[in-house]
Amino acid sequence: MVGFLLFVVAVGLTAAVFALSVLFTPIYFLVIGKWNGGRKRLAVWFTKMAKSIDQFGNGSCGHFLNATLIKRSARKRAYLFGNIDETASFVIGMNGSDRRDALNKVGNFVKFTLDIVENLPSLIRWVLGRGRYFKNSHTEKAIRIQKESDEKASERLLNNFY
Repeated sequence: MVGFLLFVVAVGLTAAVFALSVLFTPIYFLVIGKWNGGRKRLAVWFTKMAKSIDQFGNGSCGHFLNATLIKRSARKRAYLFGNIDETASFVIGMNGSDRRDALNKVGNFVKFTLDIVENLPSLIRWVLGRGRYFKNSHTEKAIRIQKESDEKASERLLNNFY
């Protein structure tokens, strides 16, 4: 019972602080930080927040994601959700590869949607006639970023930075 009470308090505090932060931070970066590269810093903040939310979703909703996005017949060969150090996008990319082919129809739809969102700015520029259309895979990008992050962590361990 105590664990459940702590969970409820933690969720409530996190929701309140997160809501205030989402309201405060963009205003801060655009108004106060406009002379110090506020827009660029805001873009970096949004990217970091997206990755953090992606990791949180993977860690906290792992069982649900495994049940709804992974084929039942592929559970043994699938790369499962639930590791808090990885993003859900990374796991979707790993399972959507031709080698594993572990995503069900819903999982493939989520992968397709992520890829569309990743390419949206490029597609809009192409439609407006202001650039070329580049088709990038969001999930492949997530795999590359995760591997780079793992390599950096390995270097820090080897060099005793912890």
